[in-house]
Amino acid sequence: MIQRAAAVALLAGLAALSGCTEDDTIVSVNFESGPIDDLTVTATTPTSATLVWSAPSAGGTTAEGYRIRYGVGSLAPGTWDEAVVMPDPPPPNVPDSTDVYWAVDLPPGETLAFAVRYTQGNGVSELSNVATVTMPGAPAIPDDCILVPAGTFVMGSPPDEFRRDEDEAQHEVTLTRAFFIGRHEVTQGQYEDLMGENPSQRQGPTVPVENVSFLDAVRYCNARSLADGLAPAYTIEGETVSWDRDAGGWRLPTEAEWEYACRAGSDSSLPNGDITETACNLDFLLDQYGVYCGNDDEDDEGVGGPSPVMGRRNNAWGLYDVHGNVFEWCWDWYASDPPRVDDPAGPVTGVNRVIRGGGWTSQAQACRAANRSQLAPSSLNPAVGFRVARNVP
Repeated sequence: MIQRAAAVALLAGLAALSGCTEDDTIVSVNFESGPIDDLTVTATTPTSATLVWSAPSAGGTTAEGYRIRYGVGSLAPGTWDEAVVMPDPPPPNVPDSTDVYWAVDLPPGETLAFAVRYTQGNGVSELSNVATVTMPGAPAIPDDCILVPAGTFVMGSPPDEFRRDEDEAQHEVTLTRAFFIGRHEVTQGQYEDLMGENPSQRQGPTVPVENVSFLDAVRYCNARSLADGLAPAYTIEGETVSWDRDAGGWRLPTEAEWEYACRAGSDSSLPNGDITETACNLDFLLDQYGVYCGNDDEDDEGVGGPSPVMGRRNNAWGLYDVHGNVFEWCWDWYASDPPRVDDPAGPVTGVNRVIRGGGWTSQAQACRAANRSQLAPSSLNPAVGFRVARNVP
């Protein structure tokens, strides 16, 4: 426990360094290595982009933190103060290695100009080179959702991935239709406002709803569809659920949609690399993205539980908590070798439904992008919740 506490304290300190406040009294300094000069930016969805640059040296040592901003159309030193501040910059890597930042909630259809500065002590570097990108246009995106484009990806894990399971055989999957998906898990506040109850064991309005069955989740989806004036996606007769795939209402993602959105273009077990620890050992990279048994949120009595949504770093497309916090119900019946077709939705029948993403009780390996778990659809578990999806009209 002492070792774990020390590791958590160290990670907290690094996070504090990387997230220094925008202090207008800090003056520009010409560091020995000069400003960053290789910043690139690429649009990944209509509202997200990936920034990449080489970590600089600040007086011969690793920089302490970053400042990232963008302007619409252009960005220059004289307009820095008016530019949009991007939150939660990554902690700097060692000099000359690569740093990556996933910018989200960007305005679709606009040309954006990004620049980066780095800090050391009381100094901040000059602006980097300015990297511009023209964001794609997009239909109206529902609140708290992202737009996931259609595309093809490799589902599953390679044979040499650390702590992979036998049911993760890699295969190519094509999703022919774009879809919306919740940027975070459904919260207890959202669930209670619509359903009039909160079954969660660890309660809080911004904490994911948990202790909900698959049937509870699809009932919520239908209720939210009716509240929003949309055609319900599900017909529910007792414990039998059928899905109208063309309906415009809220629904659960398929397992393939879930992994595609979770990966966001990555082929590693986490958004920016792979786990290096297993069980409940504190994994430095996983700690940045998810709540699991190595860093679960403990209350004053030392009892663990899920944390409020969006409390950790997002992935490249703007999703939060896909690596821990609570497992998430998917539509599919579980099969060790799922159907290999376009737009897969699992077998026609089964015993258990797929749950994905790992939870606050999970070991590190269960939080990998390819990890597949299963649960009886009637089961209730304080580490299982869900997020919603919708077809794009």
